[in-house]
Amino acid sequence: MNYIKIIDIQPSEVVIKVDTQIYQMLLSMIQSQESKETSQVTPDFLRRIVPFFMNQFYIWTIFQKDGNINCVRETLEKLKNNKISNQKKFELGDLKLIHNSKSKKYIQIRQAWQKFLYSDDIRNCIQNSNKVKEDSKIKYIQSIIILKNELEKQRPYARLLSKYRKGFDEKPQTDTKSYIDDHIQYEEENSTCIQSYFCQS
Repeated sequence: MNYIKIIDIQPSEVVIKVDTQIYQMLLSMIQSQESKETSQVTPDFLRRIVPFFMNQFYIWTIFQKDGNINCVRETLEKLKNNKISNQKKFELGDLKLIHNSKSKKYIQIRQAWQKFLYSDDIRNCIQNSNKVKEDSKIKYIQSIIILKNELEKQRPYARLLSKYRKGFDEKPQTDTKSYIDDHIQYEEENSTCIQSYFCQS
């Protein structure tokens, strides 16, 4: 017999007990909805979201009037400046380090990162940016859901790319001109998106 038992009700959450059949049904519904919400984020585009959002996160910390956020900015700045490459881009490895370290400074970054993802700032800056193409705006906004979902996992961002690997490997290569155009567009939006948003606010 199917049943749902309410264990506790709080303003922000409800704790329930359900049988296995209902649990599987609810899980399937949630996964189906998440799949629809992120359907336009292709595997190759997924590779762009960590450098993009980490860079916007770093710029976001500069405009926050909070002492704790200042510490976060300084740590991010050190991570960025310690990069060997000339471009000094944030990478997925940085996000993994931040979310798998017990160091106080990284715990502070995790808290700020969550605040950043759940704020209206990043969504608004993407929607209002004249440097981000319309189709990319949709993908970046959908990517926020992916980044949020990772926070619920035991090891956030540890398998962010690998679960999309099969689709990426099977995808045919795009023509060179298209790749160059996308790369130029990516460089522009990656560097100034949220900075322009705050300067106009």
